[in-house]
Amino acid sequence: MPSKAARIALSGPTARRVARLGLSLAVGFAIAWSWYSSAGSAVLRYLRAYGYGPPAADYGPERPWWSLGRWTFRLDGIAHDTYLPLLVAFVVSAAVAVVARRSAPTGGAVRSWRAALASDTGVVAAVLVIAYLELTTTRNNGWQFELPLVAPFVLVALALAWRVPAARATTAVLVVLASALTFAGRNGVLPASVHARVAIGGGHVPVIDGRDLREQNTARSVGLAPGSSPAAVQAALQRLADINRDVAVRIVQRAAAEGVAPRICLGTQDPWVNVNSIALDLLLVTGRFPAITIFRSEPHTTADALVALADPVNAVPNVVLTGAPFPDPDTADFDVLRHSAPMERALRVDGFTVFATEQTPDGRALTLWFRDA
Repeated sequence: MPSKAARIALSGPTARRVARLGLSLAVGFAIAWSWYSSAGSAVLRYLRAYGYGPPAADYGPERPWWSLGRWTFRLDGIAHDTYLPLLVAFVVSAAVAVVARRSAPTGGAVRSWRAALASDTGVVAAVLVIAYLELTTTRNNGWQFELPLVAPFVLVALALAWRVPAARATTAVLVVLASALTFAGRNGVLPASVHARVAIGGGHVPVIDGRDLREQNTARSVGLAPGSSPAAVQAALQRLADINRDVAVRIVQRAAAEGVAPRICLGTQDPWVNVNSIALDLLLVTGRFPAITIFRSEPHTTADALVALADPVNAVPNVVLTGAPFPDPDTADFDVLRHSAPMERALRVDGFTVFATEQTPDGRALTLWFRDA
């Protein structure tokens, strides 16, 4: 909406344009309200905790606002979500557009940039920039937080290519082909053997990856070998979904039987079974966002664990989930408790008892503990 308002201001406000803006605001508000009216409290809780609260510290380092890293760390996620060919195509399109504008007469260049900012391309570019800046406000690196930026990224690249008639054919074809490669790579259309990456700076950027994104992450998370059949991948994903649902149902049933509201703290989590996934299933089962968090630090002794169980930041839980640590080092920051023995000893001392267990596809045992306060 801010970009649309800016577009009207740049192109010259008229009664008709202002009326259209008002209608857009009303429709946008109605659509947003249909979702936020029921999920707004859950979104607010998430933002206060994992977006900008103390729990965000578990998912990314603090970066000073004045540092270059603060404003560029999201570029790594975008690079991994778009792949190198699309990044190159975007840079080429932008460079061609800039050169074409600079070669125009001074007055024409100003009018051209003004028209570009007021165009549909300008609106999409504004959405892209605003979304990127919003992501930089949280230290939470997340997982594929940048993925929604890919679509406007492609649209802006294509629009920039199309606005220069002399280079339109070449740059537009380059963007389309690069976009097709990204889509094919991320959806398992290419052979799984087609994958490569290059070192840029201190990290690596995928050139192309024919392995299905879902398969890659499932294989990494549950121990499936690369190239596993789609049926095996789907079976593992369904099992993981069932675990989240079972954990949520068991917690609700036990809390209801004891006549208390569940206060849940996780002592283990992974990319598939975690605070977010369990909270979502609890929300679906009960219609309310649960009191759920994860231990902020790892206790190395039983005494430390007892202190953690009584700490308000950990919700003073009556339900705790423990289990073997998640084995993948690339996403080890999901799992705070790398050693669950001190916590399990403390749980027994503190009056917790086991009321359910679950087995993950990679063979790890998840244990649910309950304490009747």
